[in-house]
Amino acid sequence: LTQNHSGASSAVQVASEVNENDIAALQAAERGALGTPVLIWFHAPWCEICQALKRQGTVTALEKHYTGQVRIVMVDISTDSGQAYTGKYRVFGAPTWVLFKPNGQVATHFSGWPGSSAVARAIDQVLANP
Repeated sequence: LTQNHSGASSAVQVASEVNENDIAALQAAERGALGTPVLIWFHAPWCEICQALKRQGTVTALEKHYTGQVRIVMVDISTDSGQAYTGKYRVFGAPTWVLFKPNGQVATHFSGWPGSSAVARAIDQVLANP
């Protein structure tokens, strides 16, 4: 977790500090235990789009925009533990995104990178209708 200038922890992690295979957070999102919407980013080290998103800070910008409102969690599909979730969430390639409502229900699923505005619209819809 990151800390804001007042020292309080926020619910959003900065990409450079993120656990890139955060299975525990994915499981908590499934249970609705995190109290916020959760965007799961299924990625892989061999995924050129994923690496470009990291380099460009695209997801970090989304995280900053939604600080305290949405948590973004990375799951590495190249690991055994990450592979265990690919069938369940229809992950046929990287990147794939699954957005959970705060109660643990899946709100939406998309493959590839639809662009920051499309991701923001999906998040905004969940925030408006949790």
